[in-house]
Amino acid sequence: MTDKIFNDWLDKILITEKPSADIVAYYFGIIETSNGYEMYLVGSNEFDADDDDWACNADFEPKDKYLKLGQAGADWEEILSEIKQNIENYIQKPDYKNSFLEKAKAIATGFDEGDLYRIK
Repeated sequence: MTDKIFNDWLDKILITEKPSADIVAYYFGIIETSNGYEMYLVGSNEFDADDDDWACNADFEPKDKYLKLGQAGADWEEILSEIKQNIENYIQKPDYKNSFLEKAKAIATGFDEGDLYRIK
């Protein structure tokens, strides 16, 4: 997935959505479907650095929370690596500054059935 596709999707969410102030952490979840991979964004009103279960909370769900990645048959480790890189690149952009993501205690990604990888 290109940075542009990811950035356009996330920019739209950051412009149109206003999570409540009690949302303190965000999770970019990854799932594998019969058509390839999808990513989604949710926010949690709790965060514990020692317990990854916070990422299971969906206290904030943007209207367009899903991004279809396609890439059926691609290696899951490659998909995870690309998404981690997309997020890391995004948080270096000016659009990230003053966004609700910038104010978060934590930002993480990972497959729903796997390990959590903290970006922030």
